[in-house]
Parts: sequence; structure tokens; C-alpha cells
Amino acid sequence: MDGAKAAELARQCSPGSPNAVPMDAGSPDTFDTGYFRALLANQGVLASDQTLTSDNATAALVAQNAGNVYLFVTRFGDAMVRMGGIRVLTGGDGQIRTNCRVVN
Repeated sequence: MDGAKAAELARQCSPGSPNAVPMDAGSPDTFDTGYFRALLANQGVLASDQTLTSDNATAALVAQNAGNVYLFVTRFGDAMVRMGGIRVLTGGDGQIRTNCRVVN
């Protein structure tokens, strides 16, 4: 991660802080390709996501999504449809968290 971005996040999210930061600081309230542009600029908030740019195959996908909003929303829609087919855990097999950061 970019050093300046890391320092900014450290100020905003000190250990034990309940603060949350946007995944896309450039356009946090807009569904767009800003998240992918941030990854290409080494400004990813999550290390696991920033790592997508370290492999040629996944970096190409990041670049495609960053540069083409139509492609991004199409891929996103397709992924949401596929996720809709995942078997939902019910009863004792699953749970709905009351706080997404904590297991019930």
C-alpha cells in the first residue's frame, strides 16, 4: 500500500477504534469503477484486494474493470446472479449476524 495512504488509514483507524473508512475514498457514495482505479494507484484499503494487482492475470481484470464502467457493471450483475445460486445456510447451520464484525 502507498505509504501516505497507510499513514492516513492509521490516523483514521487506530487499534480498537470503531471507525470505518470507505473502500473507495474518491467516490464513496457512487457505484462506479473508483475502487478498481484506487487499486491501480496502490491505494487499496484491504491488503487482500490490493494483492490483485500483483499478479498479471488478476491485474489485467482490475485494469479492465477500472477502465470500462459498462464492463464492470455487467460483470458485477453476472456475479450477483451466480451468488444468488449459493445455498443459504438456515437453522442451526447458519446465522444472521447482528454485528457483521462479530460472530453471534
